Amino acid sequence: MSHNRLTRRARSLAAVGAAACAGALATSAPALADVDAPANGPAAIVASTTWASTAECGTPDFSHPFAAFGDYRNYVPAPGGDFSSPAGGQLSGGASVVADTHRGGALNLPSGAVAVSPAMCVDLTYPTARTWFRDVTSKSHVTIGVAYAGTKTATKPRWVGKLDANTATWALSNDFDVRPEIGGKASGWRQVAFVFVSDKAGGARIDDFFVDPRSIR
Repeated sequence: MSHNRLTRRARSLAAVGAAACAGALATSAPALADVDAPANGPAAIVASTTWASTAECGTPDFSHPFAAFGDYRNYVPAPGGDFSSPAGGQLSGGASVVADTHRGGALNLPSGAVAVSPAMCVDLTYPTARTWFRDVTSKSHVTIGVAYAGTKTATKPRWVGKLDANTATWALSNDFDVRPEIGGKASGWRQVAFVFVSDKAGGARIDDFFVDPRSIR
């Protein structure tokens, strides 16, 4: 067999191997997975969180609230996310906005409480969010859901993250998913409300809730 034929065969095998490798990577890449629904979570929410027209959406002011902790990404505050005063949304099961030494206020979620945030505008460049979180009673867990206007999640949230506290001191959460593709895969604004459910093991508090646009504008 000639050297040229060997070269052509080697190239052919390399191409096949590269294609197989690419296929394996494509099929093995993990998809975003829902988390388990909270045992005491609402079967449905009432979307009295007013879904305004997306025509009212616009590019917000960005900030870097977590820069002191090595996170220099742009962030957008969720409506009322500083919890300095009640700001719309829905609170049930004992959920309330209370005075707290952490920047003046916090969302208090006792055992079994449910809170639905006011709606906010996001697009496909808003993949994650972070918040401050602390335990109030014992090792508490808060499950986070997203509800998108115009989809079945508007009344039945998709559960996308969990906050687990092990300390009574305030701590910054890891990223959790916003899942903007639930509101449609086309580019453009869509509206989301966040749902927080405290489990029956204990209570927790949340403050300074921010969404990451993950973009340069």
